[in-house]
Amino acid sequence: MAVCVLGVSLSLEAQVPERPAVQRLVNDFAGLFTPAEKESLETELVGIDDSTSNQICVVTVSDLQGEDINMAAQQVLVGWGVGTARNNNGVVLLVEHTPGLPGGQVAISVGYGLEGVLTDALSKRIITYDMIPFFREDRYYEGIRAGINSIRAVVVGEYNTAREGNDKTAGAVAVLTLLSILLFFFLIIYIANKRKGPTNLGGSNRKGPSMLELMILANLLGGRSRGGFGTGGFGGGFGGGGFGGGGFGGFGGGLGGGGGASGSW
Repeated sequence: MAVCVLGVSLSLEAQVPERPAVQRLVNDFAGLFTPAEKESLETELVGIDDSTSNQICVVTVSDLQGEDINMAAQQVLVGWGVGTARNNNGVVLLVEHTPGLPGGQVAISVGYGLEGVLTDALSKRIITYDMIPFFREDRYYEGIRAGINSIRAVVVGEYNTAREGNDKTAGAVAVLTLLSILLFFFLIIYIANKRKGPTNLGGSNRKGPSMLELMILANLLGGRSRGGFGTGGFGGGFGGGGFGGGGFGGFGGGLGGGGGASGSW
């Protein structure tokens, strides 16, 4: 899960800036962060992206020129392709604030693939309780970091739940597979014994399994081949990317449908 922080003045003709040629996760055009803060966020967010494939683009702008902040956040999400094209697992954090002036707005826009995890209600709660209290004190770095941490906690919680469910399913599949194997070998032994037995009522020895026996064996073999337990979920899970790895690799073409929330201070 990567987070891109962008700040830029937007005009009515082009509410969303073009995606930068050199893509970074922290693009502070509004000047809300110190160089050290930008570098700290960049390092953290690249690590999240490397370890999950989820991408969160936090955009801070100085003036939306009256544009609806929810619409602007979604324009960034879709226009920049935040998230992967396969999973649509992008999130945009858009902050509008003019340094030196009171007040501002913040919105969260969520890609299709994360809408079931990062719901509108959770997005609103993160904005209201985790981010805006810092913004009211002009502590934008702390507010952004709090939002990032909350979003990451929500997504990690969903992934853990999914893995627990998968473990239970995998256990059931393993038991059924074992039973199928035992039944398969039992039938093999049964058929072999019948072939060695006495002549049948027609007076001839059995030379092979009956059609019914072949159908049963074929069904067992087919069930085993179809019953493998596949792996699902977003991206590469929360396994091994860690922090580091040479910088942000770029946005992946994700899409979103308007999920999220907004607030002001």
